[in-house]
Amino acid sequence: MFMIYFDLSPVLCTNFTAAIFHGKPLSPSVIHRVLGEMGLPWPHQVQAVGVSGGPDLSSLLRFSMRETPKLDVATHPRLISLHSGLYYVLSPLNAELETWGPMARVGQAQVATGAEKWISSLQQAVVSLREHELKVMGAPGTATLVSKQDEQDAARRVISLARRHAPDWEEAASDWLRLCMIRHQRMLNIVRRKIVDLVSSLTRADDENDRLSFLYTDFILRVYQTHTFWELEEVTLSSLRDFVALLGAEKGMGGQNGIVGKAIGYLGDHHAELISLKDVAEATHVSASHLARRFREETGVSVMTYLHRLRIARAKQLLAESDETVLSVALDCGFESPEHFHRIFKRLTHTTPRRYRLDARVDRV
Repeated sequence: MFMIYFDLSPVLCTNFTAAIFHGKPLSPSVIHRVLGEMGLPWPHQVQAVGVSGGPDLSSLLRFSMRETPKLDVATHPRLISLHSGLYYVLSPLNAELETWGPMARVGQAQVATGAEKWISSLQQAVVSLREHELKVMGAPGTATLVSKQDEQDAARRVISLARRHAPDWEEAASDWLRLCMIRHQRMLNIVRRKIVDLVSSLTRADDENDRLSFLYTDFILRVYQTHTFWELEEVTLSSLRDFVALLGAEKGMGGQNGIVGKAIGYLGDHHAELISLKDVAEATHVSASHLARRFREETGVSVMTYLHRLRIARAKQLLAESDETVLSVALDCGFESPEHFHRIFKRLTHTTPRRYRLDARVDRV
């Protein structure tokens, strides 16, 4: 069984997305026209599918709605993509539902009976997908099980731990995010706003830091381009790692007066240079093994991982805002070779430097 992928125009994608996520009315006549061009009968099934990186569309039959398919489409599911990372499968009631691979998250099929309730069917399909995602993420539960106070307490804990570079801040952030998703599982925009609010609170004391300002803009774009809980968790934690790497540790545990605090300050000042663990240790007047142990105990990551995060945060800004070549960016950020830069960039961002530059410039048009 193959699916038929329909290329919708950017205007249609924008209008459908606004109707699904923002409640902006969409004329039933528009829905009738679009589904009529797809050759899709009423009633039919609707499923929301989240796929990390998107499915391999080369294995699907793909054509524009303006073309006339030379096959009987009556029994084949239709696939449409309205926004990044989220697909909708529209199937005749008697059609066999597509089997997706292990990288997919699939909500329960909803029945659409007419154009007047079609958007509502898509919304219910998205809610079903989110419920499934939460179960897969290990966060089953209903909104009534999470109070506003629970959510606020968890957010305060994340901010406190992250500012001190405490080793368990990532676990706390993941726990808070899942509480937030459970409590607002029907309201994606509220979850997005809560995430932005948390990062704003975390970085407010350093609001004049140019690099943080760039990361903040980049982070907001990524959050509002993400439409599944699954990817939203990845985007949020990845961005928080960048922010925490750039934030000065507070005095106290891992603070600026301690060994780890001095190491963080040295890394911040010299991350664009070719430095090693030995160099950082000499700057803090301790042995490399002692620094490595203390740094991991107090921050949860190694010295070199912390250094890589600082370098990649700077590289993102240069890729997005300058015309430097990828080689120049790599060297300017302290990497000894473009191969090393590419490997670390891909590991931390799950994309390549060139792909990041292209996406960043499209997003800012």
